[in-house]
Amino acid sequence: MQVGVVKGAAADNAFLKRVPMKARKPAYALVLALLAHSCVLENTCTVGEEASCPAGAFCYGGERPRKGSLGICTQANVSDEAPSSPELPLELNLEERGENEESEACAEANRVPVDIQRNQSAHITLGLPMGFENNGVALQRGNTRGLMGVAFDAARNQNVAFVAWQHLETLSDMAALTAFMQQHATTLSAQNLVYGPFTSWGVPSAQANALSVVFQMAGSMSPAERANDIAEKLLGPGSGSLPDTGTAGDIQHIRAEYVLGEQGEGVVVVAVALDNDSLTGSTGFFGLNDVAGGTALASYFDKTRLQCERLVATRKAVDFLFVVDDSASMASQHSRLAETVDAMVNALNNSHVDWRVALVTSSYHLVGSASNRGIVRGFTNNAQQIQAWLRPNSWCVAGRCSRGCARTETIDSVTRCVAGTEFPEWQGDAPTCTLAPTIANGGCWIGTQGVAQEGILGAARLALLDMHAPDASFRFQPGADIVVILLSDAPDQTSGLRASHTSQRENIQNFVDFFQGKTTNNVPGHTGELEPARAGVTIPVHAIYCPAGTGCGDDPVPDIRPARIEQIANETGGILSSIQAAVIPNTMAEIVSRSIGAAGIRIQKPPIGASLRVSMDNPMPEGSCHAANVPRSRQQGFDYDGMAQTLSFFGDCRPQPGQHISVTLSYRSWEASSHPPCENNPYFHFSAPGHCHGLFTCDFDTDICICPPACGGCPAGMRCDSNICACIP
Repeated sequence: MQVGVVKGAAADNAFLKRVPMKARKPAYALVLALLAHSCVLENTCTVGEEASCPAGAFCYGGERPRKGSLGICTQANVSDEAPSSPELPLELNLEERGENEESEACAEANRVPVDIQRNQSAHITLGLPMGFENNGVALQRGNTRGLMGVAFDAARNQNVAFVAWQHLETLSDMAALTAFMQQHATTLSAQNLVYGPFTSWGVPSAQANALSVVFQMAGSMSPAERANDIAEKLLGPGSGSLPDTGTAGDIQHIRAEYVLGEQGEGVVVVAVALDNDSLTGSTGFFGLNDVAGGTALASYFDKTRLQCERLVATRKAVDFLFVVDDSASMASQHSRLAETVDAMVNALNNSHVDWRVALVTSSYHLVGSASNRGIVRGFTNNAQQIQAWLRPNSWCVAGRCSRGCARTETIDSVTRCVAGTEFPEWQGDAPTCTLAPTIANGGCWIGTQGVAQEGILGAARLALLDMHAPDASFRFQPGADIVVILLSDAPDQTSGLRASHTSQRENIQNFVDFFQGKTTNNVPGHTGELEPARAGVTIPVHAIYCPAGTGCGDDPVPDIRPARIEQIANETGGILSSIQAAVIPNTMAEIVSRSIGAAGIRIQKPPIGASLRVSMDNPMPEGSCHAANVPRSRQQGFDYDGMAQTLSFFGDCRPQPGQHISVTLSYRSWEASSHPPCENNPYFHFSAPGHCHGLFTCDFDTDICICPPACGGCPAGMRCDSNICACIP
């Protein structure tokens, strides 16, 4: 079964259809006359009291009846002339209001339907892609706690599933929410955990603190089985209710959303698929982001509103600054990060982002000229050049970087690569190395000669300041988004502007204020500043680091391991994950996806991701972009980032350099509501299943009690009388 299906227009409103269109004005006139002359006629009645009319008649009180008001008994049948129920108005936020209202995206026939599912006990609503069937409920000890569902993704020939519930724990802040999530991850034996904070449309408030979480689970299960398994492990025996359907896989890819409410309560939404592409919705109709990515969840009372906008798509500059630990334990992590570069470059090159990468090490801020101190590698958008900085034993030979290798040997005082451990050959010309011989490997591999007191945050801060200086050799692009990515197996030990120390550490609040743009020209000991336009602008700091208790490499002081790096990432909206090798590819994919989303075009209202319909002027007429109906695809189309509330474009659908492309989109957005639905309707009955008397059910978006089609289904031998919304013989 499907629950709460909402298409381009609301379901037929039998309440308004009971009186034919032609009879409405005379009926209104009669009611007004009765009120004016205090007359009482045989066919008058009291709205909401059907006993005041003869059998089979209906008390009509106008389009906005009030319970107890005067109405007219009518036996009018449903007429073909009657209109469907009104929706909340379609808001047109076009540059020239009234123009292009019937564009491809905004035309009523082309709006994307969504499946609205509500659960009163958990006080949640989900706006999902169409196609979910076998919807059940997550149960615990017989009490309804949330929702479950499974859908078939035809594009990938596999099932996808979800489970959503309200948790009972009271959590004080984001740190408590993070610990709560990590406890769940341990219970589930989650692998390759990647997470980060964002602001979600949530429960109970429209702006709720939340965590986005991505991980994998091992074991041969279908998505439906895994959803049941998650419910059983986290909610208790008997919780999973989905039928065992669909193909099983050895690894399930999972995205979860943990939302923190105002009073410490919250909601968890988990989506499961077998295909990793489902994490981003890169092809086909279904993306896990549409369920657990900040767009599907709302409060139980919240309504939806149709929205239409016209936007202008352009390209956006983004500069990435890698800050990499160059201490003795880091060679293998350098290599693993290098392996992710091709995927990163391919994703960025296929997006609307004009990007560059620079790299400094954890030694950057230290006094002196040895090794990597004060050295910036970059900017570049050449994948092989970035890989040369990270491939162990990539040496500078005649102005070019060698391909590097995993192991070396020294024979007759000559160090060379061990045969069979070399990294792949460079394609075309080898990367260049132009730095002085005193710099680590002449500017190729950063090496592992850095100090053991890694000051990863101090290096990032000083590099950002230096790279904004007017006379800097390496400057950020004016107006570019800046993204910082930290890679370290030790805690931050910055003790000052140009120093690190194992026991004397600079106040972490200095770094919070700096990366949040609060102290761009007030860094102790430094006279430089970030450009004025960056005042108040948060620079996201993503961290691939060594969480407490994982033994990633170094053995730092326990009390400082999680606090400093985690705090900076959390305070700046960054992504966090372990430096363990298996996690790095997933982390980099998530960072790149988040960075592309942050550089997208912001939408005016928070949409339900599954409801987006986009059309645009074709940026490449000779290309493969279906501009009249842009597909949801990270190959040739668009995607939506629920955390940034932005649209991004890919492939032939992305704007070309210098282009300004007109984009029109329609979607359903959430509208906050704190009052019970239909509370002003004469048939309101909140404790009833549909919040209305009898078989009537509440249309949340219009606050009208309506009779569902066929009275919601009548027993055998009975038929629906839509005049009174009852099943009769």
